[in-house]
This record gives sequence, C-alpha cells and structure tokens, in this order.
Amino acid sequence: MRRAIHTRSLLTVAFLLVASSLAAAQPLPPPLRDWIGNEQGRMSRSVDTTRITALTNHQDPRYAPESKQTFAVKSYWIDADKLQSFTGDGIAPELRAIFTRTSGGRAQVRLLVHPESEELYRSFLAQSGAVAAPALQATATASSRTLLVWPQGKPGQACFAKLSLDKEIGGVRRTVSQGEVARSVGINNVLELARQRGELPAGFKFIPEVLSAIPRGMSEGGMVVRQIPREVLTGQVRYVPLFSLYAEGGPGEKPLLAEMIARSGQSAEVFIRERIIRPFARQWIQLSVLSGIAPQPHAQNIMLEVGRDGLPTGNFVHRDFGGFNLDFAFRRERALAMPGELPRITTVDKDYKNDRFGAPAHQVGKLDSFFYGGFVFNLEQSLPAWSERGWVRGSGLRSGDFKRMLCSELEGEYRALTGRSVKLAGDLGNLDRLLAARQATATGAAARPRSGLRGALGRLTEKLRAPFLRSAPARAR
Repeated sequence: MRRAIHTRSLLTVAFLLVASSLAAAQPLPPPLRDWIGNEQGRMSRSVDTTRITALTNHQDPRYAPESKQTFAVKSYWIDADKLQSFTGDGIAPELRAIFTRTSGGRAQVRLLVHPESEELYRSFLAQSGAVAAPALQATATASSRTLLVWPQGKPGQACFAKLSLDKEIGGVRRTVSQGEVARSVGINNVLELARQRGELPAGFKFIPEVLSAIPRGMSEGGMVVRQIPREVLTGQVRYVPLFSLYAEGGPGEKPLLAEMIARSGQSAEVFIRERIIRPFARQWIQLSVLSGIAPQPHAQNIMLEVGRDGLPTGNFVHRDFGGFNLDFAFRRERALAMPGELPRITTVDKDYKNDRFGAPAHQVGKLDSFFYGGFVFNLEQSLPAWSERGWVRGSGLRSGDFKRMLCSELEGEYRALTGRSVKLAGDLGNLDRLLAARQATATGAAARPRSGLRGALGRLTEKLRAPFLRSAPARAR
C-alpha cells in the first residue's frame, strides 16, 4: 500500500514537472516570433562612427540579443508608496493586472530586476518589504536592456520591458534614470491624447509606454513597460526595425530591403526615395513645424510598418520616449494636445529636458547623427554591393546618393508645407538653415522675443494644420 502511494506521488511530481516544462517551452505567437526574430537574427550595430559611438557591449553574453536565449527575470511586489510609479493612458486591463495589484489593502507595483542588476537593488529590496513574485520569461531585443517578457506558460500576454541594466554598453551604464521614468509615460500621454484628437501626422505611429517605476531615493534603477499594439498581435501588420532592413540574416541570405525592392519591381533608388526617405522627410518636417515634437530617429528606435503584401505601408512606428523632446510652451499656446498634469519626479523642465527642443544644434544632431549616421549611412554602404550581386537594380549607386536624396526630400517637404524655399546643398550640416527659415516663416521678420516667435509660428500652424489633419486617419492604440 505504501509503495503504491509512493509510486503515485512520484508520478504526480513527474507529471507536474513535465507540465511545467511544457508550459515554459510554449512558443511565442507567430507575430512575436517574427518581431523578435528580426531583433535578434537580423540585427546590425553598424553605424557611421564619425557621428555615433560604436556600441561595444560589456554585458554577459548569455543575456545579449546575439545569444537568442530565453531566461528568467525576477520580479517583486513593492508597496506603491516605496516607489515613484506612473500608469499611462491607454494601458490595457490585462497588462495592468500583470504589473499592479492590491494586497492587504495596499496598492502594489511589480518591479522587474534584470539578472545583471540584482546587486543594484539588493539594499532596496531588503529594506522595502519586497515580496517575491513569480519570475517572468524573457529574451533580449537589439537594445539589450529592453526585453520581451511574459508570464511563464502565457506568451500571449507578452509585453516589452525596458529594465535597468547595470552594465556598460557604448561607454554608458544602461540604467534607467528617474527623469526617463517620468518622461516616458508623460510623452506617451501627450501622444495618446494627440492621437485621439487627430493631431499626429499621417503615418506616425508609436509603441505605447504605459507603466514606469523607480525605487524612491534612487536616481537610477527604473523600468518602463511597453504595450504591444493589437494590430501586430493579430497579424494585420508587421513592425520591422530599420536596422533589420539592411542586416543579413545569414551567409548569402538576402536582406529584407533587397527582398522588398525586388518584390516591388522598382529600382533601388525609386523604392527608397518613394517608400522610405520621402515619407520620413514629410513626417519629420510636419512634426518639427506643426507639432513641436522631436523624436530620436535612429535605426533601433524607428520601425517600418509592413503590410500583408510584404511592402512598406508608409507608416513609421516610433519607440523609446526617453529620447523624445517636446516644445511644451508652443503646444500649449497653440492649444495642441497637452494633459492637464504631466508625470514628474523633480521638475517638468528637468525631467523632460525642455531646454533641448529649440536648440538648432540638438535638432541637427538628431537627424544627422541618428537618422543619417545610424540608418542612411548603412544604405549607402550596402546598396552598391547588392547591385553588384544582382539583388537590386539601379542606375549606378554611389556613396552620398541617399544623403543627397534625404536633403532634397527635406527641402521639398518644407517647401510644400510652408511655400518657402531653403537649400541644404546636399549637407545635413546645413539643417540649421531650415530651422532658421522656420523661425523667419514664423515671425515674418528678423529676431523677436521667444514668445513672439511661438505666437507667430502658431498662426502659421493654424493655416497649415487644417488640410493635413483632416486627412490623417485614426491611429491604432
């Protein structure tokens, strides 16, 4: 009798272990496998090192995207009053349920700790009364500190979590600052309200950042949770990081961009101008002139939306709001979407880096360093070789062609929007000319006080916004 009971107990334990193992191994839904496959399998860290520092990675290789490994991330329930935490507009109820709860009458938030950052939180966890929660499954995106995470056995509930990684990558320790914790959800709320009011440019989409937290008393050590849009989860569209367009998935394997160009039947020059450079230039000019929004447009932060036909839809998807800058005063004066109160930990000016939007050098740097140095530069390096291998057809692609193309499209979009001309002479270093022309357009004269500039620009904006906004379709959450 005892032997039979013992045998049944062993069988029960074995069954539970097998069930647990099968649940842990449950595959990601196909749309997420495609997304993370591009992040890890079609990843490129190539940049123009005269503009951007090469991203040397000092983290444990087991947790780097190149390893393509799934690993456990510890999580802890923390009383909300021990954290600075924010919940963003548009958060889905099922995501809220994963990261927030009430226990014993106390509101709590679930804090995720990257395996390489446990020492960073050791003292806080010991002193805060943290309660261990089930670990989440995780795998790294190209960003290394941003992980795709999901409850064990429930990959359909996945989201992205940008965690503090206490390791140096590209000369910077990749922890999340308290300013970014506030700014990420605040920018999300501005964009979500602007989306609801139809104020965003046609073709502008974003990955919502709907929850953030950092232990009180820590200036570094935050996390930011990103919600995956339903249109991706249902397979209506694909989001492809810009770097995945030119990265080779394996030896001799055609890059995605080469496949798209061949499928379209267009030459490389026409495809890239009409389907990538021109839509991006139009969006950037509209964001800068009409909306007072400055994203950080490098190949990791911007994704290309791809339709079921395998070709770009003309939409660009932006992520990582820590790199965004907004001209808050301009937006308020023009009655553009602004929440009544913004999340903050210190001051709005400090947390949102308000001094940066209007600085010409900062704007020039964003486009020249990030979009050119991190994306267009790689097109110029790749396309001639693709042409020689017969992957694409073109009239003879040369170094500098796409940079001149970008400058030309920026000039054309600015002229179409304002009726004024500005010449960049094929050099993004001359982008300050466009910004100076923007100021002259706004004021109708030479220098005026800052408030006068904004007021005049606002009057111009009212005339320019109407036809553009009427044509803007509703955005997916």
